[in-house]
Amino acid sequence: MRRKSLGPSVIDYITPNSIAACSHGVSRLIYDKVPGGAGHARQLSDRVIELVEEAYRVVDGHCGCGEETYCYRCIANYYNQSKQAKLSRGAAKRILGSLLGY
Repeated sequence: MRRKSLGPSVIDYITPNSIAACSHGVSRLIYDKVPGGAGHARQLSDRVIELVEEAYRVVDGHCGCGEETYCYRCIANYYNQSKQAKLSRGAAKRILGSLLGY
């Protein structure tokens, strides 16, 4: 499994690196970083569709940046500065759109 950080938050996620996971698409396990859990991951699990829809609205292009770029109104932030060269608003929009059946 590969761990990713969502920044200074109380939730995080890991990516299973297994053949089973790859053959069924991309998998993410969201969990609370707080020892014993704070319940945030559980709250998110009950609202996954709403969460993905809101994420799609963030990257839908209303910010005005190009498909292969990003800005601080869509996906760039202080915490992903070291990865910004690899960010793409268009890629995020395509991935989230496919999850929603767009």
